[in-house]
Amino acid sequence: MKTTPPLTATPELASLLAGRGWLRATELNTPDCTVWDYAPSLPEQQTPEQKVAPTTIFIDHTGDSEFCFVEPATRTTLWNTYSRNFGCPEDLIRWLPVIENWRAPRSHEHESPLGFARLRARGLISNSEMMETLEHFPHVPVDTDGYVPSLSGTIGELHQAYRAKLLSKKEFKVLMAASRHADLLH
Repeated sequence: MKTTPPLTATPELASLLAGRGWLRATELNTPDCTVWDYAPSLPEQQTPEQKVAPTTIFIDHTGDSEFCFVEPATRTTLWNTYSRNFGCPEDLIRWLPVIENWRAPRSHEHESPLGFARLRARGLISNSEMMETLEHFPHVPVDTDGYVPSLSGTIGELHQAYRAKLLSKKEFKVLMAASRHADLLH
């Protein structure tokens, strides 16, 4: 992937992202949108035919203020249902530690937390695949204001999987600790 020095309407945000290991993706940039990729979010194992994508931040500068859109890493080019909008750079900055923990799933790119637990129960993925994926899943807390309704159930699904005995008590505790950072930011 071709990268260039940071360039955005907010030099401080560009400097922060570059300092944290984000790379400007020049082939996707437009005059009104700066795109940043987080390479550590890519899967460690991938085949040449896979169309993988790292966690990406799109910063739109068309309005009076910047609008930020984050798409978690994926193993597909299909729409990622766990994408998230941020109305201002300050909100994005607050979420960076959580966003930087997201990783592309090892398999079944757009399953939910409950879906991954069901896949493991059916023997379609291993314990380690499920745990590794869910420890780095783009968890978000239940959104009581309804701003992100498509994402509101991700942590709730961990509870549901535990109650359905699809997760052990130890697995549940580990995954809740991993998702706790998102919950604290809300």
